[in-house]
Amino acid sequence: METLGTPIRKREVYDYMSETTNEIHLLLKDILQHDKAITYEDGEKVYVLISQALTKEKKVILDFQGITIVIPAFLHASVGELYKDFDGDFLNNHLILKNIEGTNKVLLDMVIKYTKQYIADPEAFERAIKSTF
Repeated sequence: METLGTPIRKREVYDYMSETTNEIHLLLKDILQHDKAITYEDGEKVYVLISQALTKEKKVILDFQGITIVIPAFLHASVGELYKDFDGDFLNNHLILKNIEGTNKVLLDMVIKYTKQYIADPEAFERAIKSTF
């Protein structure tokens, strides 16, 4: 495995990941440089790394080891948005989530569920949101 530096958008931030021929292991704590997955912006950084690998049809292991707090905004930006660009079956076969348990797993499942509902029928989803609020 080699370690690659990948520039993220216009910032001077470099994230590191280990990579083999057909697989990339992304350790969130190393990418974020802290133990909290709480901002949409951090989620966007992770999304870029995942998306680049998936575009090359690599398997991605997204590892939450060492992450103590996760919020839906991060999960939506990093994982939920993938469902707009990739087929659900493809993601099921190419995206492996590791060391995410309990409440964090429940949050992720909710984010994925609502993202899929939105993609299937954005107008109905928005009507449901408006009627709720």
